Parts: sequence; structure tokens; C-alpha cells
Amino acid sequence: MASLSHEDLKEWPAGRFSYERHRPEETLLYRIIQEHWVSTASGAAGPHPEGRHLPAFVKQEFEGFLAFGRLDRGFLQVLRGVSRLETGGL
Repeated sequence: MASLSHEDLKEWPAGRFSYERHRPEETLLYRIIQEHWVSTASGAAGPHPEGRHLPAFVKQEFEGFLAFGRLDRGFLQVLRGVSRLETGGL
């Protein structure tokens, strides 16, 4: 796959690239996991007759899934074409 250079992109019409935020919280999968995760995780953390529990990596993956794409959990602002002096070192 060929990659585009900065020079190639400068020749494209303005507005050719656009970004629309993903909204994971609006998907059915997200809502199902969000609704059942707390009870599943807390039930698995408690005593179990056979000593079963959820591995730490499973908890990390589900919690990461629920946090991904949520602006209330933090975000990254990417600046292009702006010097470090103009952004205060960002």
C-alpha cells in the first residue's frame, strides 16, 4: 500500500478529510456490557464454591472497552502545523 506524502496532501481540496468521533456508548454491545459488567465483575470477585475468578487481564480489557472513545474519560488533542512555541510545549 502506497502512503501519501505531505506534498500529496497539500494538493487535495480543502475539506477532503474529515473526522467524526466514534460514539461507542451508542452501540448495543457497549450498552449490554455496561449494564452487566459491574454485577459480573463483582460476582466474580466474591467467594465462589470452586474458587473461580476473572483474571486481571479480562477485567482490564472490559474496563478499557468501556473507557475507549469516551470524552468524559479524557481525550488527546492533536495539533498539526503548529510549532511547540505556539502551543506552550504541547
